[in-house]
Amino acid sequence: MSSERVSFPFEKGIRFECLKNCALCCHFKVEVSPQEADKLPKESLVIEKGKRFLKRVGGKCIFLKNSLCSIYPSRPLLCRLYPFLDDTLFSPGMDIDLTCPGVGEGKFFPVEEIYSLRERKTFPQIEKIKKILLQRGIYSSPDESRERVKNWLASSPLEEELAHSLHRLNLKVYLSEELPLPIWGTIKKGKKVILYKMEVKKEGISLSPFSSFFPWTQIKEAELNTEGFKEIRNYLDIMLKRQFPFRLVFYRSLISPLPLKTGDLYEEFFRKTALTLYILAKAIGAREGKRAGKEEVKEAIRVLDAPLRQRCQVQFIF
Repeated sequence: MSSERVSFPFEKGIRFECLKNCALCCHFKVEVSPQEADKLPKESLVIEKGKRFLKRVGGKCIFLKNSLCSIYPSRPLLCRLYPFLDDTLFSPGMDIDLTCPGVGEGKFFPVEEIYSLRERKTFPQIEKIKKILLQRGIYSSPDESRERVKNWLASSPLEEELAHSLHRLNLKVYLSEELPLPIWGTIKKGKKVILYKMEVKKEGISLSPFSSFFPWTQIKEAELNTEGFKEIRNYLDIMLKRQFPFRLVFYRSLISPLPLKTGDLYEEFFRKTALTLYILAKAIGAREGKRAGKEEVKEAIRVLDAPLRQRCQVQFIF
């Protein structure tokens, strides 16, 4: 392993196995390199803002046939590496997409093997971003920002705060900022995976193909047990070890006409993430007709992890 320090949210490594008939990742947007694009049929690609992506039909990859990849031996690099992802910002980093239901199953990948997947690259704009934010007096270091969140988690009765936040939720603002698109979820039954779509609307939350709909009044009244709240805290602890939330935080600070401090925005990101997990877990519990707990929060994490990362993949243009 290189002596270069590389961050990863799981200290020793993690288990992963690609589960048959899952195909969740085949519903994601996949960018391909110019070299990869040259080897693919032109009609299988779309171009957006100068970048090439695999075409999707009905929300899924054009190469997905009967829940299997029809070009598996020559699939793009992003597909080959998934669910392992680059997480470089302040320092070299790797991450894993917890949306993938195969995470936690099968083969154990030690950190040394995960580090070797990472491209040796940096994020060259970070020093320029820091300089601008420092000049405006709104920059907090990553350590300072993370310490704020740790202090909040240590001092906050999470159960009371999330219940209060949900009851005074401004739905119009929440829906416009937090969950703009339908999101994919998975139910794991052994190694069998059932894929479903969740849509968060002003009337409530729908889950298809279950034909389930839960109005906000029902979600607010649903309960989450103590183990569920512990699992939310565990997820926030994992998020503290990731770098990608700072992309969104810095972007919002840079474009705002107001002096929004990065430390404030970082803490806000965590509070909103906790609230969204709370909402989704309660909706999942309602689907099962029971009080939500640890397993419902885990399923909510599989729903939320990829959309959170997608929101943070902003482009800095100077």
